[in-house]
Amino acid sequence: LAMFENLKNLINKKHHGKKASHDMTPSKSESSASVSDGSYTPNGPPKDSETYASDNRTASTMCIPSPASSRNSLMHLCDSPVSTESSHRLFAENELNQKYPDLDSRYQLMEKIGDGAFSKVYKALDTATNTVIAVKIIDKSSTSTTQLNNVLKEISIMRTLDHPNIIKLLAFKNTTLNCFLFLELVDGGEIFNQIIKLTYFSEDLARHVIVQVARAVKYLHEEIGVVHRDIKPENLLFTEIPFVANPAGRVVRASDDDSKLDEGKFCPGIGGGSIGIVKLADFGLSKVLWDRKTQTPCGTAGYTAPEIMNDLNYDKAVDVWSLGCVLYTLLCGFPPFYDTDQQKLANKIVAGDYCFLSPWWDEISKEAKDLVTHLLTLDPVERYTVDELLCHPWVLQNNKATEPALDAPQYS
Repeated sequence: LAMFENLKNLINKKHHGKKASHDMTPSKSESSASVSDGSYTPNGPPKDSETYASDNRTASTMCIPSPASSRNSLMHLCDSPVSTESSHRLFAENELNQKYPDLDSRYQLMEKIGDGAFSKVYKALDTATNTVIAVKIIDKSSTSTTQLNNVLKEISIMRTLDHPNIIKLLAFKNTTLNCFLFLELVDGGEIFNQIIKLTYFSEDLARHVIVQVARAVKYLHEEIGVVHRDIKPENLLFTEIPFVANPAGRVVRASDDDSKLDEGKFCPGIGGGSIGIVKLADFGLSKVLWDRKTQTPCGTAGYTAPEIMNDLNYDKAVDVWSLGCVLYTLLCGFPPFYDTDQQKLANKIVAGDYCFLSPWWDEISKEAKDLVTHLLTLDPVERYTVDELLCHPWVLQNNKATEPALDAPQYS
């Protein structure tokens, strides 16, 4: 119990294997706990000075506030009298652009919203469409061959993706100095930060999140032939919806303390806890995989499948394991596998050594626990598929009986 109390304290201090990030865009693949396949060569990697723009995914599809209402465009600022504050802001924005002479003038950088080991993420105005987007800038001089290979792989995969629950790549430019990824701006930020804020999610909100992520994974597996390999709360972004107070008052569990924030009212089909649409991000560790297995080490330790830890061949089932880890974390606020010692953590994962710890799991339904156990089944052949996840009684809320998972821990 002491270990889990310490873990909860770490989470409350915004630690979860790494410091909580306030990035609103898919960055941080560079800070992943593992190494990608350095031998991978994307199909037709972009050449220097090449620019790619999507022909069927325009900036107008972005789920963001209109810049006309939330922040006047720079063009409007220039054409009309501005306040001292606006003048300072405009000067700062121009100063940001001066740092990147190879950035197209149509993009006006507004503020930095993320910082990685070799990349920076900015909120920016696309003056051609008068919309606010995110620009991820990778400094080539600071990247290794493997890191740059990851970036090019991420781009080659994201070019092919078009799904409402996956972050959109709007355009790309590759110069001798930098790689520029022009991305959909998702205004809510990371699900990870929302877990920290709310401590855990209600079953309704957890279901709302995991179903959207599962649909994105199903699309990747079945239509694109891609395994993500790094699904975790930090790589899940959400569009923010207005908070609606729960008319019945703050819903709490017996394990809660007075600091537990109100999640608010959940609206089916819309969301709750300020979380609307959920989008999967960060494809730096993804791998194209059509009916074959791979053996490349990847992923973030606490969410990595046992077959990867054991250096065995693996397939798309590793993403289902990660979905199980995410669902567990959403429901109670901490991950199923945790240890400050990396070797001990790996040992717990390969042994399937997790439990539904009291008192945090005492009030969570048997159906939710049943789904978690099927997703965290050690044998990838016996592990649920994404389709089985989406058809589970807890997801459909039909109370239909299921066969217990082979190696499920005891629960009531």
